[in-house]
Amino acid sequence: MEISFDQHSETLASLKVNILQADYQEKLNKKIKDYSKKVALKGFRPGKVPQGLINKMVGKDLLAEEVSHLLSDSIRNYIQDNKLTVVGDPLPTENSPEIDWNTQKDFVFEFTLGLVPPFDLSFDQLTLETYEVAVSDELMNDTLERIRSDYGKVENPETVAEGDFVYGNLTEVLPEGAEQEPFSLDVLIPTKQVKTETLPLFLGQGKDAIIHFQIQDLLTDSESLGYLVGKPKEEAAALTGDYTFVVDQITRRIPVELDQELFDKIFPSEEVNTEEAFREKIKSLIGENYKREAENHLKKQIEAELVEKVSITLPTDFLKSWLTKNNPDNMEVNDFDKFAKELRWSLIRNKIAEDNNIEIKEEEVVSFVMQMFSNQFGLGNMPMDENMRQTLAQLANRFLTEQNGRNFENVYFTLMKDKALEIVRTQVNPTVKAVSRDEFEEKIGLK
Repeated sequence: MEISFDQHSETLASLKVNILQADYQEKLNKKIKDYSKKVALKGFRPGKVPQGLINKMVGKDLLAEEVSHLLSDSIRNYIQDNKLTVVGDPLPTENSPEIDWNTQKDFVFEFTLGLVPPFDLSFDQLTLETYEVAVSDELMNDTLERIRSDYGKVENPETVAEGDFVYGNLTEVLPEGAEQEPFSLDVLIPTKQVKTETLPLFLGQGKDAIIHFQIQDLLTDSESLGYLVGKPKEEAAALTGDYTFVVDQITRRIPVELDQELFDKIFPSEEVNTEEAFREKIKSLIGENYKREAENHLKKQIEAELVEKVSITLPTDFLKSWLTKNNPDNMEVNDFDKFAKELRWSLIRNKIAEDNNIEIKEEEVVSFVMQMFSNQFGLGNMPMDENMRQTLAQLANRFLTEQNGRNFENVYFTLMKDKALEIVRTQVNPTVKAVSRDEFEEKIGLK
């Protein structure tokens, strides 16, 4: 095999790949041999179909498959070995020769590559601002009520009351005679998220009760419904029809008193002996939470400033051509500026990750999604029983395998982004401004 690379400019290059018969013949012969062992053909015993006959039947298809794999691997390896920053996919050149899979033994492929030249990252040019928030009495009281609920005693009552978590089976009701299998899934329904008009259907129900409803009448928003059934928000919003829910288990939390037992649970390694001291510690934690929110907002600023100020040269014409060929609806082409910003950020993120040896492990991805579901169901960081933990793990693993792996990829790059931004954060010094709770929420876009 021969590969030649010709760079025409800092953003464009051509790649020519010559594949000879000797490069693929051994693997092709093995494919044909393996196929002959598996194929069932009238007049021949299993595994005894002559390879010559197999070659006439499917040899062309197997050849195209093997050459395509070899071509993809060779291009990918060449790009990696030569540390090229390629954006988009290689595009076949207009003068690429036609291929005759019936007669050709050797093959020539020519592609145009879109390149991004090396660029420097400097954080000194970033102009950033962050905020400090005062903790009000109203916020303190709301937080204490939430803590009392989160650390409350777990009970399994006989019947459902408002605020309970109900575990059971959700099943689609199909019309009589329908051929497809109905959707069916064991789920955990937080009654706090059930729509007001549907909640009475749950209240007072016990184990094995069957509850009927329209799926869109169940939860208050499509995002929550998507988490429940393991589908993207858009797909969840499009669900219709009758469903049943069979109650299996009811979980309830009874709010605890503000007493020494609670103080010790929340601050096990610290001496907190009075409600006043407990309130002061909680006030400090609230301040830390606001600080965390301010940090998250700051990281959004960092991302936006890096995209705006880091000089990156993109192969614009190549990318527009690539988008046109790969997106029939032309959405990305029509909003190229947005696409270019996202691409610039991915390049910056990847460079930060590479320069700092960032790694993301699979268990980090699963743990992130479990916490995502826990927050969505209003569980937060409260203690949970094994049944609930297993349910979250099942939801997380199912979510990560859906959408042909895109969900896993999205979470992976979210974690990479977080780690990259954390590295940048340690190297910048933003201006700190004191603000009220309302001012803060307005600054970060919550109002």
